[in-house]
Amino acid sequence: FYTATKRTAAQFLDAAPERYSQFQATLKRANYYSLLTTYGTFTVFAPTNDAFNLYLSENGYGSVDEIPLEICDTIVRTHIISKGAFFTTDQQGDNNVLPELNMNDRFIELTSDSDVTNNNRMILRVNGDARLIQKDDSVTNGVVHTIDRVITASSVTLPDLIAEDTTTT
Repeated sequence: FYTATKRTAAQFLDAAPERYSQFQATLKRANYYSLLTTYGTFTVFAPTNDAFNLYLSENGYGSVDEIPLEICDTIVRTHIISKGAFFTTDQQGDNNVLPELNMNDRFIELTSDSDVTNNNRMILRVNGDARLIQKDDSVTNGVVHTIDRVITASSVTLPDLIAEDTTTT
């Protein structure tokens, strides 16, 4: 008999509290931590503690405990796709949007750029802002991508998108 030794997404985060403890605290406050311990296929964009410290200072919070519960819920739902494990190698064609919505019913967009200060090394960004600093960590229930910023929840409506697009009226 063979026993798998891979970790779940929750166990992956547990293994590095120095890197993910604030995201874990947010998951637990919003009652989503146990979700990442279960069977399923999830894509998790896990912000580092540095990313959370930046978010806290930009929004005037002293700690994760000061973030209102409904905002914790939105943060978590923005960082998890619960219907599939999507690796960076899954991107095909010109469409940068992942094929499933996140738990906040919004699409996640992966874009690439080159880092001119680092031999034009490719940079992957999530929703244009957060940078993927560790990608495609396979876990038994999906994949975890580490990012350097908390993803801002999108509240853009269709009229706003049309107004931003100069080729559409």
